Amino acid sequence: MARFCTEPGCNGVASEGRFCPAHAADNYERRRDRQRENPLTRSWYGLACWKSPTRGLRFWKLCQNPICEKCNRRKATDVHHKDGSWREGGPGAWEKFMDRNNLEALCHECHSAETVKEHLNQ
Repeated sequence: MARFCTEPGCNGVASEGRFCPAHAADNYERRRDRQRENPLTRSWYGLACWKSPTRGLRFWKLCQNPICEKCNRRKATDVHHKDGSWREGGPGAWEKFMDRNNLEALCHECHSAETVKEHLNQ
């Protein structure tokens, strides 16, 4: 069954798998993992200080801003890091990950749009 390519911003058709022939050939999965997904910093999302449903930073941000900070229409369900440079690791990465000023509460639609923008700007 044919469907649209899952590469952000691509309108190509994927006849097999998730990507059109051009993006399947560039080995998107491995490139993304190498550039964006530092295993150490990625694991921080699993820590209680981030995800605890009563004490975590994510919970705190959604309580502070229950309405999406982008569209101001829908309920905020996701927390977005405005500056994602913490993903690379290195000095100051943990502080930037936990910095309350680096967070914005977004609805799922706005968060997805921000993620696509980040992928396109790489």
